[in-house]
Amino acid sequence: MIETLFIGMVENAIKVAVNNNGESDGVCKVLYLDGLNKVMSLADGLYTDVLSAHIGVDGLLSFLVSDESDKHQTFVNIGELPREVVAEIFNKIYAYEP
Repeated sequence: MIETLFIGMVENAIKVAVNNNGESDGVCKVLYLDGLNKVMSLADGLYTDVLSAHIGVDGLLSFLVSDESDKHQTFVNIGELPREVVAEIFNKIYAYEP
C-alpha cells in the first residue's frame, strides 16, 4: 500500500514537471530526458533507454523507451519501469543530486 502511494505521488510530480516544462508535439506534452541510456532491461533486454515522458490527451503519463540504436521504441507506463529507473527520472527532473 505504501509503495502504491509513493508511486502515485512520484507519478503526479512527474506529470506536473511535464505539464510545466514540456513541449507540445501538437497532441501531447513531451519532456525529453537526457542521460538515461542503459538504465534498464525491459522485454528481455530489448529496451534499455528512457527517452522522454509524455502526457497524452487522456491525461495519462507514459514514457518512450528505446533500444541502444533507437531502432525499436515503445511507450510504457510508470508501473512497467523498474523502481530504480523511476527514481532516476524523478531525480533528473527535479535535479536532485545525492
